[in-house]
Amino acid sequence: MRQWEASGLELPAALPGALRLGNGLAVVRLESGVELTLLGPVSLEVRDVMQVRLESGRLLADVPPVASGFTVLTAELGIYDLGTVFGVSVDGRNSGVFVFKGSVQVNEASGEPVDLCEAGQGVYALPGMRPVKVAADWPEAQKVFAAVRGTAALSDPSEAFDAADRIAALWTKRYLPNVMPPPPPPVPGLRGGRQLAVNGKPLAVNGKQSAVGNRQSGISNHTTTAARMAAPVQNEEDAMRMTNTAAALAAAVTMGAGAAYAVPQVTNVRMAQRANSRVVDITYDLAGEAAIVTLGIETNGVAIPDSAVTRLLGDVSTVIQPGARTITWNAGADWPEHAVTNARARVTAWSTNAPPQVMVVDLTGGASTNVYPVSYYPSLDALPCGGITNTVYKSTYLVLRKIASGGFTMGEGSSAVAVTLTKNFYAGVFEVTQGQWYKVMGTTPANFTDAASQACRPVETVSYEDIRGTAAQGGGGWPTNDSVYEASFVGLLRTKAGLSGFDLPTEAQWEYACRAGT
Repeated sequence: MRQWEASGLELPAALPGALRLGNGLAVVRLESGVELTLLGPVSLEVRDVMQVRLESGRLLADVPPVASGFTVLTAELGIYDLGTVFGVSVDGRNSGVFVFKGSVQVNEASGEPVDLCEAGQGVYALPGMRPVKVAADWPEAQKVFAAVRGTAALSDPSEAFDAADRIAALWTKRYLPNVMPPPPPPVPGLRGGRQLAVNGKPLAVNGKQSAVGNRQSGISNHTTTAARMAAPVQNEEDAMRMTNTAAALAAAVTMGAGAAYAVPQVTNVRMAQRANSRVVDITYDLAGEAAIVTLGIETNGVAIPDSAVTRLLGDVSTVIQPGARTITWNAGADWPEHAVTNARARVTAWSTNAPPQVMVVDLTGGASTNVYPVSYYPSLDALPCGGITNTVYKSTYLVLRKIASGGFTMGEGSSAVAVTLTKNFYAGVFEVTQGQWYKVMGTTPANFTDAASQACRPVETVSYEDIRGTAAQGGGGWPTNDSVYEASFVGLLRTKAGLSGFDLPTEAQWEYACRAGT
């Protein structure tokens, strides 16, 4: 420990323990090799030599490569180091991190990933807002950053924090009004019909439902990156059991059939591992037209499991525009027990008319947001945050799985009839839960009000009119009527996700999915 005009300094006698600094500056070296520069007043919990929680104040972390993985937590953020110099500040309910050298992965406190931040980038969390990433990515901000870049931040910590604050203020003035644009128009070419189930089965309204819809649908042309590295699930009790019942449809989006699919092309795929880390950068060129891009990794010509390729950042798992693109894979976190020298990246570009097997709608922004980002994955195993058994997929995300078109015998005995579904559609893997309903509608209509129910159990009291709107509002007459009330559950999903095909499933779609045994 070193100090300059420090007062009120308290060091923990053992770990975990509290570390406090009243005023001045102190540098504390942990046994892991990490040096923490503290600018008083600071209140800090040292949990172990690789993890601290900043309650208030400012700290600079100088993390050597041998301590990669060092973590700083705040009430709003989790910062996972990849060998860097970075600063963290907490002032009341505001948290922020700024990187001066190297890179860190920043997540929300819940584990929801925000983004990978490299030198000149940071994340700030303000009350009532989702964390926002800022960057010194234009000349005026780059000039401010140049004076504190790299280890220069350690020589004058106060100046380093002042520079980070100035960059954040400049970025806010320059970009913040454009951070949350209205949802873009759907990509043309998707056609289809009926899709959303609540309460374990579709609602039957005014008699029998038609077997196949014929309504317009679409995939939003999101260009932002929606697949990001996530922190490991830290509480095993949070990894709830997955539902295996066939009656677990939640939602679906119908896709077109018979369309003339364009063929996006991927070329120049390259892999490079960062020095002194197990972080891998994959670059590629996308030509032709916008496409949904997914990543697989092969060793000796054999694909490793999708569950080992989930900590991803960059141009992947969403609609990507043509051009030179980059994906970052945290192999050390995803595949820690393996080390290979002959890995190969497999970058796949899916036409927006023929998207991958799994679609995920991110409801994290809640009822107040304008946009629900949409991501795509080749399988359920490829989902981040530990896979489908994580409770986030019943509470804050809506997971849908593609069901291929085909024919089957609907019903039994004398009432049996041959039905053919001519279009593929997406069906939700779970019933719509109370947590998901609250994220979209901002209400909790349910008879079961304990915490477990409100997060992950089905929303069992909502009506047809809650889901689509009343007849006077334009939501009546399903399934022949495609229109819905814009403030209904389905209406809000359509608008904010940019997917016009959200709706209740027909009885034929429902039974077909149940009979599949998957």
